[in-house]
Amino acid sequence: MQWRIQVMGTWYAIARAHVAFATPVHRAFEVCYGTLTAPALTAAVLTYANDSTTEVIRGYRDRDLACRYGASGIVDAALRRLEPAQADSHRTRDDDALDGLLDVAHQLQDSA
Repeated sequence: MQWRIQVMGTWYAIARAHVAFATPVHRAFEVCYGTLTAPALTAAVLTYANDSTTEVIRGYRDRDLACRYGASGIVDAALRRLEPAQADSHRTRDDDALDGLLDVAHQLQDSA
């Protein structure tokens, strides 16, 4: 049940697009456990990208892989956006999924 609260809070933070949400959104990856919460949080940290974003996403991705949470693909897609020079040239379904999440994020911000 807690994951629903985290996901709804994440989308609310995205919609509000206020700098006060940047740190809490990044810190939320500390309690992110996979496919239920990682996609929304990934869209949120890209919305609130700062100097720690790459480190936060990479840290979560490593934990996700070690614990087999199942959300490393969407996080890798975010890393490819943040580090285009490091990315290989092929797109994956996770890149398409992240594009969709970011489209929703922009729509929420436009309607807020």
